[in-house]
Amino acid sequence: MKANWTIFMTMGLCAAVSATQIGNPEKYTFRASDNGSDVKAFVPAVGKDQVLTCYFTDQSDADNYMFVDFGSFPLAEYLPGGYLEVDSEIDNPILRMSLCVADPARFWPTRVVLNGEMPLKAGRSKVRFYLDELPDKAKDNPKYHLFLFLHDMGGKSRGKATLRVFNTRFVKSAPGWEKEKSDAYRAQYNWRKFPELGKYYRGKYDRLVPAAAVTGNPFVETISLNGEFDKSFVGDLTWNYGRLLNDTPARPGSPLARAKKVQVPEPETPDQPGGHYWYKRDFDLRKPASGRVYLQIEDLADTAELYINGERAGTLTCARRRNDWILTNSSRQTHLWGKPAREMMKFQHFERCGIAFPFNEKAIPDEDVLLLPILTGKYPWNYVYDITDLVKDGRNTLAVRLYNNPVRGYWIFRNGEARHHKGVAGIFGDVNLYVEPASAFLTLNPVAAGKVAEDGTVVRTISGKVRPGTAAVSADGHGLRVDVVPDREGKFSIPLTLPANFDRYRFSVNAKDKAGRVFDAQNVEFNGSVIEFRNDKLFVNGDPFQIRGVNGDLGIEWENDRTQTRRRWLNRLAFFKNLGFNALRLEGCTAEQIEDALQAGIMVVPVYASGSCNTTEVALGNLDKPDFQFITDPHEEMARQLNHCPNILFWNSGNENHPTAGYNDKVLMDRYLTVARERLRGADPDRRPVTYANLDTFGNFWFFTAGQDVLGYNSYQFIPEFKTLAANIYQRTKMPIVFCEWGFTENQTKGTRYRNENVEKWEKEMREKLSLMRQCPGVVGGFLFPHHGELEDVRGREFLQEIMAPFKLTCENDSIKFENQDVAPLRKVSLQLVSPDNVISSEWADELKPGRSMRIAFPADAKKIDALRLEIRFETHRGLNHSYTKMVNRIPGNR
Repeated sequence: MKANWTIFMTMGLCAAVSATQIGNPEKYTFRASDNGSDVKAFVPAVGKDQVLTCYFTDQSDADNYMFVDFGSFPLAEYLPGGYLEVDSEIDNPILRMSLCVADPARFWPTRVVLNGEMPLKAGRSKVRFYLDELPDKAKDNPKYHLFLFLHDMGGKSRGKATLRVFNTRFVKSAPGWEKEKSDAYRAQYNWRKFPELGKYYRGKYDRLVPAAAVTGNPFVETISLNGEFDKSFVGDLTWNYGRLLNDTPARPGSPLARAKKVQVPEPETPDQPGGHYWYKRDFDLRKPASGRVYLQIEDLADTAELYINGERAGTLTCARRRNDWILTNSSRQTHLWGKPAREMMKFQHFERCGIAFPFNEKAIPDEDVLLLPILTGKYPWNYVYDITDLVKDGRNTLAVRLYNNPVRGYWIFRNGEARHHKGVAGIFGDVNLYVEPASAFLTLNPVAAGKVAEDGTVVRTISGKVRPGTAAVSADGHGLRVDVVPDREGKFSIPLTLPANFDRYRFSVNAKDKAGRVFDAQNVEFNGSVIEFRNDKLFVNGDPFQIRGVNGDLGIEWENDRTQTRRRWLNRLAFFKNLGFNALRLEGCTAEQIEDALQAGIMVVPVYASGSCNTTEVALGNLDKPDFQFITDPHEEMARQLNHCPNILFWNSGNENHPTAGYNDKVLMDRYLTVARERLRGADPDRRPVTYANLDTFGNFWFFTAGQDVLGYNSYQFIPEFKTLAANIYQRTKMPIVFCEWGFTENQTKGTRYRNENVEKWEKEMREKLSLMRQCPGVVGGFLFPHHGELEDVRGREFLQEIMAPFKLTCENDSIKFENQDVAPLRKVSLQLVSPDNVISSEWADELKPGRSMRIAFPADAKKIDALRLEIRFETHRGLNHSYTKMVNRIPGNR
């Protein structure tokens, strides 16, 4: 229900002579809540003093708001740093105020909120709303009006309030406006005081070396440190900041309190107490005069800090890390406002997901800002630590501070059979030292790939620098041996022509003397797949790739998100494969799941999304002085744990972060995304592209291109708005574009209702939106968010297969036509017509180019067509194997 009132008044003849009232008060209009809540919550009136008075009665659990339409203004003249000053008074501070711009004729599709909502303070005050976030489309567009937005605090009723607006005026930009804005907003929005928490949790990764380069070297000596360790459980120190920085237990000669003797590797024993453990042992070492010493712990749960002789060597993480900031009055769910951070943590991260709160509440500090580290799953950590400068000849001490996260379930981490769900804690892998004599290799660079040739091969280059006296360097592996002679500086470059595919390649790089004898070696491993952009079009292994993707994480209300076993995961993966999807976007995916997807012929986009769908301070923490290195630690860990997977298409650095009211966080987000990209690509030898899932805010201030190789966008727009977007987004950005989420409406409830109201209309609009996506310049595809109920019935599933499958089937009298409707060639195409007990006929094609077709005939004596099925097999992109089964009676056409 919508209500509009026109109120005749003269506003704000205030004491300040310089103040002027904007617009014509006689033409102000008021737009109250139109979402079903009580429109009588706001009652504006004009008193004898000609001041606008608004009486507000808060409604419990109702989203009450009102927009005051000031009219249209030439706002460009106030840029870049002009503002609107509002002089007002409120007796009970239960409202928030902000500015927005919109076209009144198309209000909701065009509305843009400026600066965010400011909680009003009791009494009278003058506040500023700066205009620097004004979208281009509204700067001098007479269709756009300026609105004052009044909004309740959400949740239970907070009583009544009277708001009086005395005066409004525009102030033009002046030099130094950026500092003035920060100073004004610091007071107006009551910027919180952020503690420096990152230093307690920050990772250390500067000593990491790929394990394959060391462990497979025949010239390296292996020294096992398996055996007896001292072990001490010291409790959960998550918020015991002083003890988190205390490294005294790591020092040689400092005994562990209440220690017991254990044998390492340990068995995986379930139901261990979550928290922090210290492990410690001494070892003797004959340190080489030259050469390197490395340490490896093959597996543990969940994460650990390693110390050699009391010095921190590095961080080891065998779980997926997610750092969530919990802040009082920060969540976009305003019913949580006013609750302590610890209460917000309990509800937001556990109770609403049906998960028992795993921490000791008494140990959680009563602070406005908390950091919740969550570590789940089992991940490989294929690295050794170069500890050469930390060890000494003789007796040394290894100490490990291990953290086993007590969180046994979390809605983005689905597998209830996973290790974290069982509550195991300890060191489960071998502990080894590797002693390498003076290496011939001064440097060995990541293997670089060129452009994939038409025949599907690509030149890989192994390069580096060797010491003087090295006569030759060879690369051996996969039936190849290539020898080169280093130049005078010791630099060498070995080109290898290899197939671009989804294999994992391993070569031994050997240093040889003048007699041809190998006197040193290092192994290099790399993925065979090549992800390229050519003229902003996506190619995988030399073939065009159009993303027909689906989001695999469907929200906390979906049962599979919390109870999914491995069997159910594999069933769901097969389900997506049979519908024709060729890519999955997954948060919290494991290396095992990515390998499963490869077997199903599916590419994967792993997502790190702390603060997803929430404000920037939930993702970044300290907005005053962000610790960008700390908040991007999980990005580096994700890439290090998964970079060996050849079917990763992109890295997704974040999802839908909203602005925090009153902060200049656009600049902070630009920096955050830039650093996240640097760390993802820096930890990935293949340097695969990075994307970020933008809100549906193209053309507005809150839109990001920074830190992205492919522009990510989440679109739930309907056709008219999407047509405008499709026509302009590439022209404005000149970047390849992926729709990380797409569909209609923003959640399952609304999406299902929209489809059920008129399924034919929904299907028509879905086809049109998908067609617009595929025709839009620069768009490489998208990931459907299937929350319209289309997965739950036969019609929906067949519709998805029709629009997503890379082929089209049609019955034409005595045959079935199979047409390639993908952008890439289909290779090794096999069609088999199968009855319940026999193969009736079959056809084969080595390659079927886009738009080409083949046929398989019905035998003349074929009976009981309803029992026949068509088995389809083919390969795309030189290693993605696909298989489909289609009942013949479900294929459209004439038989």
